[in-house]
Amino acid sequence: MVFKYISLHFSMTKNDQTFDLANSLTTNKFLCGVLKLRGKVPNPKNVQSRLFLCCDFCQDSYVNSTKMPALCEIVFKPNGTINTSFSNITWLHILRPNIASVRLYLCTEEGTLFSLEEGDLRCSLLFVHSP
Repeated sequence: MVFKYISLHFSMTKNDQTFDLANSLTTNKFLCGVLKLRGKVPNPKNVQSRLFLCCDFCQDSYVNSTKMPALCEIVFKPNGTINTSFSNITWLHILRPNIASVRLYLCTEEGTLFSLEEGDLRCSLLFVHSP
């Protein structure tokens, strides 16, 4: 099994952020999943909906009745701390044959872009070769 591990730092001061990769990934027959999320939601009481980390390169999945490219749900404690490791990774098919950049963004369960205006989220993505 072939593994490619990428750790990305996502600043939540914007609605979304695009990362240019130093070396483009050839993703023929690869799957992607989130390994870890760390960070802090600055005002957790202001969050009125479930939040999801989405990307621009994986297949859509359904969140309730909304279709979106959600990598995972962002679960945070009452004080806003995010500290999640996924032992049971949800693997998503990658839609592009090559990835030179990665766009990450936050969405509500209704599919609308969400900005926390400040805060910090570190995301570790794992790419594995599909059998």
